[in-house]
Amino acid sequence: MASNGQSIWGEVIDLYREVFAAPVRIARFLGMPAVFSLAAALFFQFRSIQYLGHEPDQEQWGEFGFIFLVLVVFQTWAHMRSLSAWGRWVRTGQEPVTFLQPGFGRNEWAATGWQILYFFMLLIALMVLMFARALVTDSSVEDQAGPGVWLAVLAGAIAVGVLALHVTVRLGIGLMAVLAGETPAFSRYWGASSVLGWRLTGVVLISQAVLQVPCFLINRLLMGDWLTASTTSPPDVVVSLLWTLAMAVVNFICVALLGVALARAHRALSQDGTAALVLPAAGGQGR
Repeated sequence: MASNGQSIWGEVIDLYREVFAAPVRIARFLGMPAVFSLAAALFFQFRSIQYLGHEPDQEQWGEFGFIFLVLVVFQTWAHMRSLSAWGRWVRTGQEPVTFLQPGFGRNEWAATGWQILYFFMLLIALMVLMFARALVTDSSVEDQAGPGVWLAVLAGAIAVGVLALHVTVRLGIGLMAVLAGETPAFSRYWGASSVLGWRLTGVVLISQAVLQVPCFLINRLLMGDWLTASTTSPPDVVVSLLWTLAMAVVNFICVALLGVALARAHRALSQDGTAALVLPAAGGQGR
């Protein structure tokens, strides 16, 4: 992502302009998998409301597990389809898929495999961090910790989160290369993206936070208490389902913003020659 003298805020604004220049493009790039994902999410929430205040039995847990699996499959399909389509759009200015096309070929399968591998690596790292935290902290002391301790813990969690985002974004450029049909070369793209420093991370962080932080605050300050204390009366069900729908839409928009940011970075590294110098095996196909 070339700065062209722009501030990070300027790049964030440009990101939103490109994504929302044609809002229907967001839906077209997500395709039918997003519709099935939304349906699964709404059904999952509806069934959860029905069991509110009751301990689910084994059969109900099995139902929840199946619905959740369906949700994950279609959501992953929609997300990868969207990333691939936005990548092609940024590279060529052409819309590669229609709403009804599957939009999931060899490149998308390969990228999904790498994404799953990265997810498990993050999960292992999280488990190691939690284990290390359990070793160095005393639960009895933790319950009596003052505000200063919790602020320190919060600051540490934010630092770890930003670092994880930085790693994810830099590896994400390699994922966009895979979606473009290039030879997987994550370590080399990691080296090539060093010229971007933390700039790309800042752009992604701000563009996502603009939507995610207000949703988080609304959920914690208003919706969480509403849904926890509510019954299954029709108004509460409607509010719950509408909130689930709104969060899903925000999630899809965030994927589009991430896709454009990563695709621009991939294009910039190729155009200024950095990727060609660092990535002899990647070659820069598809541009």
